[in-house]
Amino acid sequence: MSQQKTLELRVRELEAREAIRALVARYCLVIDDRDIDGIAALFTKTALFRSKDGVMNASGRAAIIEQFHGRFAVLGPSNHFTHDHIIWFEGDDVLAPSEN
Repeated sequence: MSQQKTLELRVRELEAREAIRALVARYCLVIDDRDIDGIAALFTKTALFRSKDGVMNASGRAAIIEQFHGRFAVLGPSNHFTHDHIIWFEGDDVLAPSEN
């Protein structure tokens, strides 16, 4: 039998889900606007950004920004839009505060 989540944990999960959805929406806007400062604000210092095909593969905020400079140089305009999301959390520590 699974252990029932506390109200506090349930609220943190709801807040985290909404933050993830907002992050995706902001990503679409800043990428389409080619807003480098906005893109940087989306990622932590130790973020990883990879694509399945391997075209994009960067580790760390600075490398991710450099990667986008390269992509923007060869790509035309873009029009990103969000889709439905399935979000799951593995362990209570996932919702612990972290440093950016």
